[in-house]
Amino acid sequence: MQTYLRDQIDWEQPFSPEEYATRRHRVRLALHRAGLDAIYITNPADLTWLTNYDMIWYHLQNLTGLLVRADRDEDVFFDGPSHTTIVSTTPEIRECVFTPYDRPQAEVIVEGIAARGLAKAKIGVQPWGYAPHATVSDDLRARLEAGGATVGDHSFLVEELRFVKSPAEVAVVRRTAEIADDAMEA
Repeated sequence: MQTYLRDQIDWEQPFSPEEYATRRHRVRLALHRAGLDAIYITNPADLTWLTNYDMIWYHLQNLTGLLVRADRDEDVFFDGPSHTTIVSTTPEIRECVFTPYDRPQAEVIVEGIAARGLAKAKIGVQPWGYAPHATVSDDLRARLEAGGATVGDHSFLVEELRFVKSPAEVAVVRRTAEIADDAMEA
């Protein structure tokens, strides 16, 4: 993965690297509680919360996602090659597999998951997100199961963690409220 563009970032990130690390740690703990080895996260709000990846729009056929393991902090992002710039400017994406357009994305993702020793793992997926389309999620699930994985719907595992705000998140919410109050007053 090319990361040279990260050196050119001249804007402040919304949260510290430690905040994102704490969020990923909370997900790993939730995976343990759920009896999962990993989760493949596709819900755009969850992706942003965990990595600050923020795309303008999500194509319904694109399986953009983050594989989070329960046993270690070695997350892998998967995305299409047209998003190399946004991936390369997102500091919290540490490893990315770009899925070529000439092969089914789900096939490449399942191969990437298997290459990390998780072919026969218990894996959560998020079929209830607003991206990708349900048929794309179904294809991913079918391919994971065909490879020997046990797959379950854990669409809300990360969302439930997002309900509890950290001190850094509370500070941003308060600042946002101040800005909104100022705008209403003006």
